[in-house]
Amino acid sequence: MKKVLVLGATGFLGRHVVSQLQQEDVLVVAASRHPSKQQESKVQNIALDCSDESALRSVMTDVDCVINCVAGDAQTLVAATQALVNVINPLSSIRVVHISSMAVYGAVTGLISEDTPLATDAGWYAQAKSETEKMWIDHRAKGGQVVILRPGCIYGIDSEQWVTRIARLLSAGRIGDLGVLGDGFTNLVHVSDVVQAIIASMNKPDSFSDTFNLAAQPATRWNEYFISLAVAIGATPVRRVSKRQLMLDAKLLSVGLKVLELILRKLKIKTSKLPEIMPPSLLRLWQQDIRLDASKAEKVLDIKWVTFDDGIKNCADWLISHHKLIKTA
Repeated sequence: MKKVLVLGATGFLGRHVVSQLQQEDVLVVAASRHPSKQQESKVQNIALDCSDESALRSVMTDVDCVINCVAGDAQTLVAATQALVNVINPLSSIRVVHISSMAVYGAVTGLISEDTPLATDAGWYAQAKSETEKMWIDHRAKGGQVVILRPGCIYGIDSEQWVTRIARLLSAGRIGDLGVLGDGFTNLVHVSDVVQAIIASMNKPDSFSDTFNLAAQPATRWNEYFISLAVAIGATPVRRVSKRQLMLDAKLLSVGLKVLELILRKLKIKTSKLPEIMPPSLLRLWQQDIRLDASKAEKVLDIKWVTFDDGIKNCADWLISHHKLIKTA
């Protein structure tokens, strides 16, 4: 039986990966700083600092595949990848499936294939993801088996970033129909499709290495997503939000909220009741005319995308049934 090590196993994506792997003929080692306490017959939950090279080496015995779902700040992303690169011999049979991001393309526009150069002038997240990719590209050049997945915005059940946060902003009337400010492409990809791509990459024949964009087709725009999700969760009528209101929200309200959040955390006071923070970077993303070309993943990994309508229904049903709309501005 194949042994699969999942790093970052208790994060949003990691949880979905571990859950689906239980349906496969594999033994799963689910590693994270704070492991799950659930007992599953095919899952071994372990505590692991993924940036600790010695600790990582100790759990690599008989591992056939490593799925790197580690999330966090720049230091965490880079350190965890560096440790894993140092542990794995490029000439071994261990395959790595590394979860990167469309952020590596930076602020470019147009239809973007996997051959597009990595960005060097984007924010900290893009820089960290680009740095980790370069490590794996070098590992691959030495003979290592590495599949790099570059998903767009991963949404679905339990997505705080692209479902719960968006739903709260819609319910509070802070976003809606944004006009030209929401005409960028979403590059949304359902979490189940990302898991599908991970498992397909894991199961490819020996010596398989490649890089894939992941974004559901056909492409949709942010305004379409906002309006459809708002209607599905009953956050209607959908407001037409002006540029002035958005700018004031991002540059004044959200900046003030961020300062308050930092103060409260230092005082060890819960911040869960604070309104959502909507940074300027989010507004830039909603306008960016970037569209991932995911045709390669469709052909090589045989991906069948969750449709937009099914994705909206899936998210709305979960939001409503789990009462996720209680935090409003």
